[in-house]
Amino acid sequence: MHDPHDASAPPEQHAGGVDDLPARTLGTRGVIDEINRRTDLPPVQVGQVLGALADVLRECASDGTRVNLTGVLSMERVHRAARTVRNPRTGVPLQVPAQHGVRITPGSTLKSAARGAR
Repeated sequence: MHDPHDASAPPEQHAGGVDDLPARTLGTRGVIDEINRRTDLPPVQVGQVLGALADVLRECASDGTRVNLTGVLSMERVHRAARTVRNPRTGVPLQVPAQHGVRITPGSTLKSAARGAR
């Protein structure tokens, strides 16, 4: 077994044989900065647009309207049936009531980007 902190060791691979990429998170501020850099829109304006997008997505999730950003993603509210689950610690069965959830599906350009295509 190799030391994960050893830089000379070969990179870990997923079951599919794809090398791990370094973990990176781009938060709201980072997204605003990237959009500002690419569009020259003032950061305040970009933040307002992102806030409005979040509002639209929330409202659509609430009322069941499907959202499709072609090539990027689609979002829809889905119904989850009532079911019985087990507490993994105690084994006691628990009833989970029926509820709504959100399904987000990546679009073709997002899938291609994840595979390494540009």
